[in-house]
Amino acid sequence: MPFRFFAIILLIILVAGCFYLYKEKTVAGDWGLALDDSWIHMVFARNLASGDGFSFNPGEPVSGATSPLWVFLMSVIFILGTSPIWGAKFIGVILFMGSCFFVYKITLDLTSDKRSSFFASLVVALSPYLMWGALSGMETALYTFLSTFGMWVHLKCFRAHGIKRYLPTLVFTLSGLARPECFLLVIFSWVDVLIHDLRFRRGRTFTFGTILSYLLHPAIFLITTAPYFLFNYETTHSFFPNTYAAKVGSAGLFGALSSGNLSAVITTLTIKPLNMLLISIMVLFKSNPLLLVFFLLGLFVIVKRYAGPTAEAPSLILPIATILYPLGMGVFAHVLSLGQSHRYIHNLFPLFYIISTIGLFSVWRFQTGELVTSERMKRGATYILAAGASLILFLLFGKPLFVWIVGLIGPHTALTHLSPGDLEFYWRNLVDGGFGIFLMLIVAGFAVVAAHFKNMLLRWKSAISAVVLAALLIFMVASDFSYAHFYALNVKNTNDMHITMGNWVNDHTPEDAVIALGDVGGIAFVSRRRTIDIVGLTTPGIIPYQHQRGQEGILEYFQKVECPDYLIIYQDMYSQLLNLKGDFEKIFEVEIESNTLYGYPRMAVFKVKCD
Repeated sequence: MPFRFFAIILLIILVAGCFYLYKEKTVAGDWGLALDDSWIHMVFARNLASGDGFSFNPGEPVSGATSPLWVFLMSVIFILGTSPIWGAKFIGVILFMGSCFFVYKITLDLTSDKRSSFFASLVVALSPYLMWGALSGMETALYTFLSTFGMWVHLKCFRAHGIKRYLPTLVFTLSGLARPECFLLVIFSWVDVLIHDLRFRRGRTFTFGTILSYLLHPAIFLITTAPYFLFNYETTHSFFPNTYAAKVGSAGLFGALSSGNLSAVITTLTIKPLNMLLISIMVLFKSNPLLLVFFLLGLFVIVKRYAGPTAEAPSLILPIATILYPLGMGVFAHVLSLGQSHRYIHNLFPLFYIISTIGLFSVWRFQTGELVTSERMKRGATYILAAGASLILFLLFGKPLFVWIVGLIGPHTALTHLSPGDLEFYWRNLVDGGFGIFLMLIVAGFAVVAAHFKNMLLRWKSAISAVVLAALLIFMVASDFSYAHFYALNVKNTNDMHITMGNWVNDHTPEDAVIALGDVGGIAFVSRRRTIDIVGLTTPGIIPYQHQRGQEGILEYFQKVECPDYLIIYQDMYSQLLNLKGDFEKIFEVEIESNTLYGYPRMAVFKVKCD
């Protein structure tokens, strides 16, 4: 990246970051982290740095952190004696800058155009969600950086020989240790290499030497992840981390297969991934609808280059990852949402922006006929427009048909439990995501058809380009202005609820008290008390009780395994538990205003007796 481009990106990130911090101080009143989950990482990191192992309660090893690599990185902050808040923000911003740098490099490799490469990195630098991730204390900046870096390494090395050929596997594996869904990228990189070799190496693909070279990829993956999987097995008797057992359990594909539930398997392979894809399209589209309508054009340009006869054809890793990643999340992770600030797909934002930028900067190549080379392609554009019109008609009038289809296939899947509210949820995601697809289809079709009017349009090329680019950047800047206030409210909510509650526990309970918690991060970090996580993220022993009997199982765990001295929960969320035959005496309560994060605004402390 030329120095002047890098200086502009650096300046934009620093100015935007300072504005977010200004809003944090003025709105929240104090510095902090944007999620209670951020403090969970800090507890693990502090214990690791203190010599207490990878543990939440010191000396009790548990695989309760979703991102072990982020925990190790955060432990450096405690070893150096730096503020965990400022250390996490500093590292997050540095990683964010790195992501912008590799966005430039990836786009340049795909286009050889410095202008479009700079524009793609500029859009990423202005992304409010990625700035939120950089300052939140979460692992999002790390796995986004490693995913983006891995994409660039893959583009450079997927045709290479020798050790370079295996570097993408190593980088993508590290990204998986920063966020488990990123392990999908490892598989996607292998698929891309295999597709390329099948096309251009033909008979040489399945010689003994090449087969051995392919096997080295999973070998590197297993060697790199062996400590992670062995630690999981040692602490949970499963190769998956405890967070997977607590959040996914039997709901993902592996759980559905192990239970032998055919309807759950069908749903996991169909409804859930499609729903996740539509949610992702909706979120990415809304992040900048003016830019992302060019996404299909960008896909067309990349695939068209790949369709050429030369073995120097570019990799397909970007299209493969962008489309299949959310589908894979729906199959394996059983997530029905994308988390706060869409943090589960932060690494998709750079990919979408890169592909959309390629489409945007290729529009005039469509108009000159450079990319529209036959009448067949023009007829194809007509079909695209027809498909777009059909889709929008379905979205406007197809809800009764959607409900009928779900009712028809429900007995053969796990959809028989869906309530009218669930159907409304799925339909809303279908409409939002489908509308984004519709606009992409319309723009793609119009770009091809409009080649008939190229003389008129090219006359206004400079003016049209300036207006479009300015509108795109203005939209991003305006998004940052509004999202900075939302970020500040996130910090305020976390400070006012969890940090306040942690200080109360520190001041009003004995140091040897055992605290049962629904949210374990900030309270445990501040109070340093021994905790029981009733959700099961850091207390794996409670998971069987909770999964089998729900809130009754929590009380049973208290009575049979370990009785806490205090219980701190969202009172409205755990009303069933409080109405059981336990002795819960309410002694303190915190209620937050302008709640932007948590399911319930009130958290209460109860004195517990289990006799």
